[in-house]
Amino acid sequence: MDKTIVSILGGLGGMFGWGISDFLANFSSDAIGHFKTFFWSQLAGMVLFLAVGVFLIPEFGITNAFYLALIVESGIAYALGYLFFYKAFEIGNVAIVSALINLQTIFVMVIAYALYGQRLSTYQYPAVLLLLVGVVLVSVDFGQLRKGAVSLVVGVKETVIAAVMFGILFWPVNEFLVERNDWLPINIYEKTVAIIFILLIAYIGKKSLSIGQTTAKTRINLIAVGLLEA
Repeated sequence: MDKTIVSILGGLGGMFGWGISDFLANFSSDAIGHFKTFFWSQLAGMVLFLAVGVFLIPEFGITNAFYLALIVESGIAYALGYLFFYKAFEIGNVAIVSALINLQTIFVMVIAYALYGQRLSTYQYPAVLLLLVGVVLVSVDFGQLRKGAVSLVVGVKETVIAAVMFGILFWPVNEFLVERNDWLPINIYEKTVAIIFILLIAYIGKKSLSIGQTTAKTRINLIAVGLLEA
């Protein structure tokens, strides 16, 4: 199958899964907070990856020190990106946050061009321009702007930080790693780093990760977030 078609189908599949996952993550973040939402959804995603690993039996051995360092970096960037992203859901408008996170695409395209020589076609540049215009339109509080004050919509700052984490520090590194190693172990290792990172933050900051008092609906929602995001 043509590589472009595979990329399009993969993008559509990711858009479907991540779109629903983000929508559900908004409810979880409102119910139990962004920190617990990320931690428990990642555990659910990890279970899915491990289950897939049982059938695919991938090669887990990665001894290259450079690759291991990149896995740690990308895992931490992944965790920080989602913490800020889910925080934006917790305090902001889901429609605005979900639209603005697409800013990460711009960062990825710039790095893909700089490092891999991947260029856009003539017809794709207008789409990028429209994306940038959309980012501005959803980010600025025009009510405050008319009063002479420049103000960002609530949750925009957190979403932009998340977009930087994803678009610069996670996705390009993840792409580099999966092109040179089996994709499944890389993703499992990155999730493992992210989970350990969250546990360290919880321990140092004395944050509770308990969801013992939550409803069954919230727990099911967390599982769905993790499975769809994975």
